[in-house]
Amino acid sequence: MNRSLSIVRANSNLLKFSFFVFILAVALQGVLDTVFNMSGINDTIGISFANVITIFLLVIPLILPLYFFRRLLSLGASRRDYMNGIIWTYVFYSIIFSLFNILWFLFENNYLNPSVREYFNIMALFNWDRSGVAGMFLYQFFSYLLVLSFINLLVSCYKHILGIGLYIALSIVIPVSMAIGTLREGVGIGLSYLLFNPSIIMQIVLSSIVTIILFYCSWWFIKRREL
Repeated sequence: MNRSLSIVRANSNLLKFSFFVFILAVALQGVLDTVFNMSGINDTIGISFANVITIFLLVIPLILPLYFFRRLLSLGASRRDYMNGIIWTYVFYSIIFSLFNILWFLFENNYLNPSVREYFNIMALFNWDRSGVAGMFLYQFFSYLLVLSFINLLVSCYKHILGIGLYIALSIVIPVSMAIGTLREGVGIGLSYLLFNPSIIMQIVLSSIVTIILFYCSWWFIKRREL
């Protein structure tokens, strides 16, 4: 456990610069949007600031498997250490961004003047606020972890022949499922069960099962990945 926590700290240090650059870009965009909106140039509905910041969560599984794997193993850590550290890193940041989104959502609802600009928040969009603060946290945490595990799998398998096959399959399945009405409806139902299920217990159970499977598949590729 101590080794995993050390890897989480090392991962956080690696992500600091990327996060700093990302925050600067978001802040600049936020200032420009506010100025344009107040001047009447841009009157579209905005995206919650916290939701925009949370996009960085999707960057984490792109950076770490690509740049941290070889570095960590060259320092003498095992592949299992790497995998455990990656999982705990995703858990840690899922908690942080879930709490940040909750605090900002409460701030928006109670203190932000809607006359300045109208925003939409994924908390309300996905009805994650239906079960109070605890529900908002659980919905977010398990949804974020599910998405992170999926992206982690895609990045972890990129050098393997089966990974190439997975990319080809996804490149075929996704456009076809979006083009055919019945398949598109089925994909929508599946995502609704996994990401914004009306039953929070069902959401947790289904998301956890899929997340564990995805992490296990990532581990299968990590064991076979070359330095």
